[in-house]
Amino acid sequence: MKNIVTLSLIPAAAILLSACTAIIIDGYPNIPANYNDGDFDRAAAKGAISTIVVGQPFSAQSGNAGDTVRGLMRNQVGIYPVSFVPQPGADTTQPYKVVVVFNPRSNVDNRTICQTERQTPVTASSPEQVSVTMVFCDGNKLKSGISGRVGGVRDQSDPKFAALVRQVANAMIPPLGLLRQLQTDNAN
Repeated sequence: MKNIVTLSLIPAAAILLSACTAIIIDGYPNIPANYNDGDFDRAAAKGAISTIVVGQPFSAQSGNAGDTVRGLMRNQVGIYPVSFVPQPGADTTQPYKVVVVFNPRSNVDNRTICQTERQTPVTASSPEQVSVTMVFCDGNKLKSGISGRVGGVRDQSDPKFAALVRQVANAMIPPLGLLRQLQTDNAN
């Protein structure tokens, strides 16, 4: 009997272990009433959008993860090619921006991130899990946002880190028509 129990625990442990290293996107994007289909495409119409990166995804990391993250996000959002740049310029449309926060404190919501940007409170990096929240803002007003997390990531070169950043970036902006579908669903 003891051998049967032990053998049945091994597959269960393998399933749990693989679930811990899966990329988890936390639900649908947060879409406030002021979001309209095509907002992101209008914001990125000049080819880029200002993108602020806050926090460190890895505790042993030195320097800023911003350039790596912005590079991973390139062309992952919307229907047109778009670059994510560290500051507003001739190729961005003011006052639109994206704010990426690694390991935000649990009491921080997406609206607050649009308002606090670089001062958004974060928690210490964890070797077990990297969490990220990405928000699309019109100035200090939230347009959309979403979070995701993955465990078992070694560093920025880990393919799971790249997949996390790309998948959360892609999910940050609802596809065209989703807003209308959600409104229709909620009306019924």
